[in-house]
Amino acid sequence: MTTTLARTAAADIENVRSRIAQFESDLRSHPLMRMASNGELPRSGEKALALYMFTDSWMWPPMLAAMRDQAAHPKLKKAISDNLADETGTRGQSHINMCVRFCRSLGIAPQLTDLSELNRTVNISNELTEAQIAGWLAAAEMLTLPLYALALAAFGKKPGVETKYLDVHMDVDEEHIAWLWAAVEGLLEDRPCMNEILEGVGLGARATLKSLDEIYEEALADR
Repeated sequence: MTTTLARTAAADIENVRSRIAQFESDLRSHPLMRMASNGELPRSGEKALALYMFTDSWMWPPMLAAMRDQAAHPKLKKAISDNLADETGTRGQSHINMCVRFCRSLGIAPQLTDLSELNRTVNISNELTEAQIAGWLAAAEMLTLPLYALALAAFGKKPGVETKYLDVHMDVDEEHIAWLWAAVEGLLEDRPCMNEILEGVGLGARATLKSLDEIYEEALADR
């Protein structure tokens, strides 16, 4: 790789990081996050948040499988394959089963809920370019960490609640983020594709933020 190309790739990587940081700021200032951090999340909000996590866990494996088939870059393909192994329990315990136990410990029956943006992403997951996929996954994984940290704070002190799902999810997401950044860097070093990656970042971030909007509306209905 030439010096000029290396400098361009480094600048593009920083642009992607900056865009995700902007979305993370939006997430941290979301009214649902404030409501939960202040201990004001009503039962309807708790249920909506828990079922969002269950639906998210249920939808990720088929979505990742479709995205893996779209990926050609070896670093991206491996990052998605390893992520899929974590989700399905090939490496460790199935996230879906852990989430079922988490929901039941809260007294909430696990069921799929209608999350419009997440559903839309699943529907188009086999139409995205690999650069868009890398951006989507990087944004979604990085925004998951503060959201799940908040869920742990909101639910962790409740007696009898099994939080292993949240603990494990946060641990492996740190790994997933590292794998995905390696993939993003690999793509940018191979060819100029920052705009495609940023398109994916926008799709992934908006899917998460839109889901928070929907959970917040459920929470408000109980106040």
